[in-house]
Amino acid sequence: MKAISRHPEIKLIARRHAGWLKQKGETEMDNILDSVTEKIDFVFAQNDRMGLGARQASLKHGFKETKFVGIDALPTPGGGLENVRDGRLAASYIYPTRGDLVMQLAMNILENRPFKRDNYLKGALVTRENADVLLMQGEEMAKQRARLSSLHSKVDSYLAQYNHQKMYLLLFSIIILLLIGIIVYTYRTALAKRRLEREAVNAKLQFFTNISHELRTPLTLIAEPVKHIMTDPNLTRKQQNMLQIVNRNVAILIRLVNEILDFRKIQNGKMELTLTSFNLGEHMHRWLELFAASAEKKHIKLQLYVHDQLPMLADLHKVEQISYNLLSNAIKHTPRGGEITLSATQQDQNVRITVADNGPGIPYDEQPHIFKRFYQTRTSNKGGTGIGLAIVKSFAEIQGGSVTLESTPGKGAAFTATLPLTVQDIKAKTSSTEHTMHNPTKCPQML
Repeated sequence: MKAISRHPEIKLIARRHAGWLKQKGETEMDNILDSVTEKIDFVFAQNDRMGLGARQASLKHGFKETKFVGIDALPTPGGGLENVRDGRLAASYIYPTRGDLVMQLAMNILENRPFKRDNYLKGALVTRENADVLLMQGEEMAKQRARLSSLHSKVDSYLAQYNHQKMYLLLFSIIILLLIGIIVYTYRTALAKRRLEREAVNAKLQFFTNISHELRTPLTLIAEPVKHIMTDPNLTRKQQNMLQIVNRNVAILIRLVNEILDFRKIQNGKMELTLTSFNLGEHMHRWLELFAASAEKKHIKLQLYVHDQLPMLADLHKVEQISYNLLSNAIKHTPRGGEITLSATQQDQNVRITVADNGPGIPYDEQPHIFKRFYQTRTSNKGGTGIGLAIVKSFAEIQGGSVTLESTPGKGAAFTATLPLTVQDIKAKTSSTEHTMHNPTKCPQML
């Protein structure tokens, strides 16, 4: 207004507030044109949108000679630059807001640092003559910004990968150091044991037996109180679930300790048989019941086919372990809603114990290796140690039997352990009654 006052030849006809909006600018211009009869040569709007709104109102009233000037000259589609280039606006004004300078000025004031009272922003007048150039510059700047943004994303990605690689390298180094320490410790222990046990070969077996008992005793002491607490009717569902997790993991640890001990005995050739007379059919009913809860969670149907009277003279614990490992594998690999069958049939002087499922099966190229120690299939994501089937094979062979696999990928697998009805072993400790039998309902590894 000060600038206009210096030019008496310029007459201000009307002035309105349009709230920076195009529609509001059109409405206010309508009101002006309805109430003013004088010719309007120029309309100045404090942003391009209000100027365009005012222009629409003028065209509607038939005023085509009026020129419109705005401010902002944005390079966006439909912005001020395009409207100046296309003649809808006579001119506009472009200026940087420089928010960074504003923030720096504010910080200087707040922190009592020297600052300039007047800070002028640079700007430029946009007319039809330079609008094309400015639009080209705007498009190029948009491309450069997009390119910079892409480069920043790539740099961030590379930095993230670099940090991950550093972390993996550190973890790998720590693991290597731990492995070296374990190897050194194991080697020194082995040397010490050899010096101390040269004249006592059986001391190795006793050593691992002691370790097994040292681990199994505290695990059993944990398992018993947990099972007792689980019977408390005042427990919440969440507490019940947590206790079940504890109970399940303790049982897994106990079974792993037993498997490691048995596996070590097999390696040393020290595995012995404890022969017992028992009815296989009766025990198979019990063994299958142990997996009822796990099968129910996955909606797996369990079926048993066995003659009620199927007498055997064998190592009950090892027969039990054969059945347990095969059933445990079947539960792991059978999908929800599947089916598992446990059966036993007499064939001449042998008995064939078969565990069959309708799971994903085992690829043909992996079947020859399935009973090898520590072998796990490529498609297996169920965890484990890889010694369960090796133990099954060893326990079957030590009793004069064998174990076989029949599997069609996509249609399931069937493991069959063939054992003599009467196991012969001159080193076996033989019992003629069932008083020394393994009771599967009390065995911790059957939880």
